[in-house]
Amino acid sequence: MRILHLIYDDLDNPWCGGGGSQRCWEINRRLARHHQITIATGNFPGAKDEEKNGLRFIRVGSAKNYLLSRLSYTFGARYVIQKEDFDLLIDSFSAFAPTFSSFFTDKPKILNFYHLLGSHALIKYPLLGFSPFWAERYAIRSYKNIVVISKSVQELLETKFKKERVYFSPTGFDSSLLDLPVWEENYLLYLGRLDIYMKGLDLLLEAFSSLSPRYP
Repeated sequence: MRILHLIYDDLDNPWCGGGGSQRCWEINRRLARHHQITIATGNFPGAKDEEKNGLRFIRVGSAKNYLLSRLSYTFGARYVIQKEDFDLLIDSFSAFAPTFSSFFTDKPKILNFYHLLGSHALIKYPLLGFSPFWAERYAIRSYKNIVVISKSVQELLETKFKKERVYFSPTGFDSSLLDLPVWEENYLLYLGRLDIYMKGLDLLLEAFSSLSPRYP
């Protein structure tokens, strides 16, 4: 099968390089044993069209700066969809670099959906937030088959948006990490992007305030 995977992020992208790109890499390098995989990512400094581990990478848009990279990816993805010959399209959705892929092909397609941004986009960006808010709604409503990485998002899509084909596929991890030594210290550790709207830091701080009297 020929699979075209749209995802803005890439492991080598200096502006992102997040968990979505890691998941994309791990899954697709395994699928490449039996299928032809093309991954279309956003452009970034030093990026080039290339093949790695049996995966074909296409860079879409401008590498001049982060904002232009995302905007040009949104506008350029449609040409990749129209040009490439594929049997299945996978779109790893990003509200800040949407491709509107369902509008440009009638072929079988899957929306890979990580989290529900919802009204947080309007809170974080009062004026500019309408675009990602609308893009997310459009993507959810235009796709029949959606893959999510958390049960909570699955339940939201099934109840709030009445989606019938939402499939839960949790993110894996490197099992060798289980062999690392473990120890406990008297602190609370958060490892991730400092984004109160998407990373739940408000909940973490609330939990910390409740725990701190017991662990001074």
